[in-house]
Amino acid sequence: MSEVFLALMSAACGSAKPVVIKRLWPELTQLPDYVQLFLDEARLSLQMRHPNVIHAYESGQDGTRHYLTLEYLDGQSLKHVLGAVAANGGMSLPLALKVICDVLAALEYTHDLQDLSGRPLRIVHRDVSPQNVFVTYEGLVKLVDFGIAQSVSTHASQPARSLKGRIAYMAPAQVAGEAVDRRADLFPVGVMLWEMAVGARMWQGMTDAAISQHLLDRKPMPLLPRTRGFPPGLAAICARALAPEPEHRYPDASTFLSDLAELMTGSAPVQARLLGDLMGRLFGSTRALTRAMLQQRLRGEGLFPGDEPAHASSDRPATGEYPTSAASSSKMESVFDRSMSSSIATAGEEVTGVHSVPRAKPTKRVVAIRTVAAAVLVLAVLALGIALGARLLRPARPAQHASAAVVPAVLSAPAQSEKPTLVESPERSAEAPREGTGPTIEVAKVAQEKRMGIPKKYGKPARKAGAVSHTTPGMSASGADAFDVDLKTVRRAPGRIIDREDPYRP
Repeated sequence: MSEVFLALMSAACGSAKPVVIKRLWPELTQLPDYVQLFLDEARLSLQMRHPNVIHAYESGQDGTRHYLTLEYLDGQSLKHVLGAVAANGGMSLPLALKVICDVLAALEYTHDLQDLSGRPLRIVHRDVSPQNVFVTYEGLVKLVDFGIAQSVSTHASQPARSLKGRIAYMAPAQVAGEAVDRRADLFPVGVMLWEMAVGARMWQGMTDAAISQHLLDRKPMPLLPRTRGFPPGLAAICARALAPEPEHRYPDASTFLSDLAELMTGSAPVQARLLGDLMGRLFGSTRALTRAMLQQRLRGEGLFPGDEPAHASSDRPATGEYPTSAASSSKMESVFDRSMSSSIATAGEEVTGVHSVPRAKPTKRVVAIRTVAAAVLVLAVLALGIALGARLLRPARPAQHASAAVVPAVLSAPAQSEKPTLVESPERSAEAPREGTGPTIEVAKVAQEKRMGIPKKYGKPARKAGAVSHTTPGMSASGADAFDVDLKTVRRAPGRIIDREDPYRP
């Protein structure tokens, strides 16, 4: 429903800090229902002040597009954390209980929140899931994304016509489209507790349709395995949180939190430190990449300590507009952040590099087809390479027959030529003219040229203008030299068999 940017908000003193800008998608600005949901989220977020709830700074409108400025959380979603620790057997139970207790503390605050007049807002998040629980690198746990939350002050208090949320973390009453209260937020906390304790998905291998049918039928939820050695009482706590009927569930987050706190070992600061250490081991490189990106952006804007600002400060008021960096503009310039799949936005040019619609993940069948196709392609290329290599290494076809009387001869150039050439048959070497009266025989040079890779089939040597024509034993009566003879005809002619390795050997 929204596109998210990582932005830099600067103050008049020259300091800057990262914030998150959430903006409604352009195609949804013409739909009143989605605009109202975005405004409801902004209204609720601006009233919350709790260490386990994401903090909102301001809300405004730029033309027809609404935006919300939120606190920047340097960390990862709980979904990514659980995926990273899955290879090592999952998260330890003390840290899992710490995360769940922080989520319950956030829900306890939001459920009991009142407005300035003292009226209870009766907020229901309706989308509690690992995707909306954020763990910072310091070990803090934050509840985020109140996009579909409802309260008495919002227009989403009535049952929604369309189902919103994640089926795998949704209470049965919410799946049925019934009116829900705070107890609907405790059911997904029970699902997360079960999954973090067991180290696996509760609905592993089931489709959303099968999960929905299971919840609509109010079937019992799976219990914690007894063979895992869980602390006494944990299975009962989890079973109560996962009760299909709201009246059998925990009445509020405070009661749920009190029961879990009795099972926790160690103080909260110690658990937060241990969780922060775990985040550092899992995502150290990702955090370093994000910090380097921010530092590069700060240097570009001249916001590092001791650097001169690149632009003059803006006199634009802060509330109701984008956080200003240095330039005064109603639009934003963005730099794509590969590590977070978002953008860095500062005052400047139009927004670019925003991924409005996430790319769909390929199915297992598509992955298998791609793998088979890649393997076939590799094998085909390998076979082609082997065939070409064999062809290049294959020895040349030996000459079958050659006539001793018509073996091609290379005539030496006249005396003034600097490149004497000779190709006289060994059999005719006795008939060679004396030095100075005709071509000389240089059998050693012929063999050397052969070893150097000079082709056997030579072209006719060029004659200079006015050169004297000599009639030699290697020339015909008409004056044409032996190179005018077709080599294929020579090889087919009957006669002695030429040596395969050295065709000039007698």
